[in-house]
Amino acid sequence: KVRMNLRICDGERERKMPASLELLEQVLAPLVPIREGTEMTLVDGEWWLAALAVSSTGGDEEFLLSGTTSEPVAPSGRVGRSEVLRQFRQFVLASVRT
Repeated sequence: KVRMNLRICDGERERKMPASLELLEQVLAPLVPIREGTEMTLVDGEWWLAALAVSSTGGDEEFLLSGTTSEPVAPSGRVGRSEVLRQFRQFVLASVRT
């Protein structure tokens, strides 16, 4: 069972909800608008993974991704929405296995 939470803060409100693969698919769907400055963070104990929207144009480098994960190298850098979704999925699945 996934024990992590997804926190989304878009500058107007903050939402915290139990993380799931289905929720990530909905939040990061290609046509869902994400406002610049929106922060999405997955938290699982001492590990976290965050994506900050730095562009709302839908380009390849739409988010800054950072975190501390159980992987040897923490992800960082500017990435597109599909890479954020891939990394978030991987983070959730790694939590389910432990």
